[in-house]
This record gives sequence, structure tokens and C-alpha cells, in this order.
Amino acid sequence: MSSSVLSLLANERTSVGKESTSAIRKQGLVPAIVYGAAGQPDAHVATSVSVVAKELVQVLKTPLGRNVTIELTTQRTNGVVDVCKVIPYRIDRDPITLKVLHVDFFRVTDTTPVEVTVELKLTGTAPGVKLGGMLVQKRNVVVIRSLPQNIPAFVSVDLSNLNVNQSIRIKDIASNQFETVSPGDLIIVEVVSKGKAEESKQG
Repeated sequence: MSSSVLSLLANERTSVGKESTSAIRKQGLVPAIVYGAAGQPDAHVATSVSVVAKELVQVLKTPLGRNVTIELTTQRTNGVVDVCKVIPYRIDRDPITLKVLHVDFFRVTDTTPVEVTVELKLTGTAPGVKLGGMLVQKRNVVVIRSLPQNIPAFVSVDLSNLNVNQSIRIKDIASNQFETVSPGDLIIVEVVSKGKAEESKQG
């Protein structure tokens, strides 16, 4: 589980629009918006800022990726320095270069859960595969609700007890650190007989 918080500097910007954001990017910066924390008095408050592209990329390279908690220090135009914790909610990238074009941040607190999408990682070997079954993974991610400091880099799915014609569903990956938001009956992974697998391909 995560407990570390990374730091990032930002500057408030008052100019918005295509020309402004284009000029910002040419300076090696990324335009961003900081939204208020859900359920808090500032929930509908949005602040336009810019961050250094290279610094943002380094923050996003952590194992938590876009689910990383960031301590964002913003220099406002009125001289006030605002410090808050945020999580990247939406990241827009160039489809060719994959450079970050824009980021939406949401303020978070240590006491309010947030919903995030986390990778599912299969671990262990399914006995059913050793018996001739075929492993079929149907989902790679899961939506969870967790306190920011408890968001995992990934959720492990243990295959060590999975036999032929058995499956592991979302409801089977319960944890005391988070609750699943994705429907519990959704299948994550299953082991099917090769005959059934062939029927599925033909159908």
C-alpha cells in the first residue's frame, strides 16, 4: 500500500484558451486544473495552473502512476501560496508522442475515500492449467474506493486455488484497505476446459 506523498510545484494562471495553453506548452509547461475535494465546501471551485512538464512526468513514473498522491504547492497571482494534496483525475496525452497535454487534479484529504481504477495482477499458478485447462483473463483493472494513502499500486489475484471450470470474481478480491466499486459478479479470470475454449472461439 502507498503511504508516500510526492511534491510538485505549480503556478496559477489567469489566461485560458487555445492560444494561452499553446504558449504554455512551448515553455515546457503543462496546463492543468485543480478541482475542489468531493464532498467539501470547495468541491465546485476550480483553479487553472501550470506545472513543469519534466517534473510532472517524474511524478507519474512511480508505481502508483496516475493514482499517486501529490502535495501540490501553488503560487497564486495574489501572492498567496496554496498547499494541498491532489490526485491526477484525467490526463490528456498527444496520441502520437504521448506527451502530457493537460491534467485535471482533484483535491483529496486523508479522511475522505476516493474512487480510482487499479491494475489487476495475476499471481501464482492455477492447478487447473496444469490439468490441461486454459486460463482466460477477462479483466485487467478494477475500480475501488479507498483512502488516498491506502491506494495500492495494483491488486493481486491469487490463482493458486483455481481449478478447471472455476473463476475468480471481483467480489473475491476483498480487502480491509479498500472496497470494490466494480460489480462483484464480474469475472476477472477463469480456467476453462480446452473443449469449452474451442466452442467459444467457434461461437
